[in-house]
Amino acid sequence: MRVNEFLSRNTVSPAVPDLIQPAKVNPLHSAIGNHFREILDEDSSVKSAVRASPYVDQLISVIHKDLALPHDQAWQQMPTISWAAVKNNAPNFVIISGTKGTAAIKWNGGTYTVITSGADGINTQSSSSINTLGADIKAAIGKMSGFWVNPDTYYPAKNNGALRDWHTADSVNRKTAVDQTREKRKQLQRTTNTSIYNPTGGKYENMEILTRKLFPLYKKYVEHALADVKGAIGIAIKNDALDRVGKKINNAKTLLVTLEWLENNQKANISDMPLIIKNAVMSAINMAAAYYYPDETPSTIVRGSGLRHGGGAALVGGSDHIISDIVSGDSAKLAAVMNFIKQELVHG
Repeated sequence: MRVNEFLSRNTVSPAVPDLIQPAKVNPLHSAIGNHFREILDEDSSVKSAVRASPYVDQLISVIHKDLALPHDQAWQQMPTISWAAVKNNAPNFVIISGTKGTAAIKWNGGTYTVITSGADGINTQSSSSINTLGADIKAAIGKMSGFWVNPDTYYPAKNNGALRDWHTADSVNRKTAVDQTREKRKQLQRTTNTSIYNPTGGKYENMEILTRKLFPLYKKYVEHALADVKGAIGIAIKNDALDRVGKKINNAKTLLVTLEWLENNQKANISDMPLIIKNAVMSAINMAAAYYYPDETPSTIVRGSGLRHGGGAALVGGSDHIISDIVSGDSAKLAAVMNFIKQELVHG
């Protein structure tokens, strides 16, 4: 059965509307978060170091968030700046004061990100070459009058007469304390709130969350699939279509084992779930993608279309849109995926 034909007959509203409710933002939590962020900005070491630079307050409000710059970063003023010394460590930061604005620069090991604050507001640019950004920095902040660096990560071009080589695993491409804290919080959120979609997460991450959300329905889906397969076996035997019976019997055996697992593992991890369930979800998403986003999905996608990649099934083009739509609360897309899951379990 083709995707369009199946959906035209079977697409209905989902029976579990609570599965697609987005996480609610608590206004009190937001207000408290903003309050503490303002306190941190006030205590920023950038403000202490570059106190008199124009528009530094506006700069502070964005650089800690956008550049993952620690609030307690150490600073040392330099008469000039050596970009070769800056590149000896990553991440590395530079603050530049000017006659009409202030700039913050982050070197991440391959790219310079520059945030300038001046009369024209806040502007952000990136380039692999600081020379490419130089003219825009001067235009935004005027004549450069001071440079501040982190003495722990900024090394002069020469050390005791010789160039110092700091390009080691410990000194290059390290994460700041802010980056590490953010990663820990993200991991903690995924661990403690495993049923909450991640709007900024990848399609595979949210597919796993969807698979977990639908867990209460799989037992019913498998029971219905098993009944359909048993009926198909009986019809095939009655019509002497014995060549089709063997595959159906194997499918019935798999469904029986899956049903027993579902009955005994109500709180199991997603990684332990039977492969038939995980593949059914993935194939269902692929078929929904073929229906709703045909221009982005291979035309060969039909029922049982779990493409193989690296020894396992893979999501095809267009599937990221389907998952994004479901995350945003699109009940029609969710209903389509649920119907395709049932169809996949019947046919195996």
